[in-house]
Amino acid sequence: MTGKAFGLGIGIVIGLIIVYIAFKALNSDGRVRTDYDERQKAVRGTAYMYGFYAMLIVEAAMMVLSETETGLSALGIAEHFIPILAGVIVQVVYAIMHDGYFGQNNNTTRYMVFMALVSVFNLGVGFLGLNKALAAGEPISTPLVSLGAGLLFVAVAIALFARKLARREESDEE
Repeated sequence: MTGKAFGLGIGIVIGLIIVYIAFKALNSDGRVRTDYDERQKAVRGTAYMYGFYAMLIVEAAMMVLSETETGLSALGIAEHFIPILAGVIVQVVYAIMHDGYFGQNNNTTRYMVFMALVSVFNLGVGFLGLNKALAAGEPISTPLVSLGAGLLFVAVAIALFARKLARREESDEE
């Protein structure tokens, strides 16, 4: 195992620990598990299905592109992250647009602040790493993963804003 692979593994474990702690802090009842009503569970099931299909489609496209002269091999681990990111974005946006994203025991204000902080952190780390990698002539794969994670939360914010506007229009029509 290389040092980079070991570091990636440690980073994933630390990330999971942070997610566990964050869920306890972000839920209004202090539990890790989020409660959803039956309608939300159905919406989330459909969202996961669409997210899974999106991931498969993007992965298939990446496999085809990797066999061409596109230079995808330069993406490194980002090549594997892009399909996951696409699937998660589809899942989250669908859930948001159909009111299945936030659970019954979520503190939405805390969630929004946390997502903004995570986005800013990932975008900052990504841009700094990208500048460093480009200046040193190193691979840009790891900074691309950070930028992708940051952009995921930007997509979530845009979807939440769009849903808020849609709700406002729905209430104006009534």
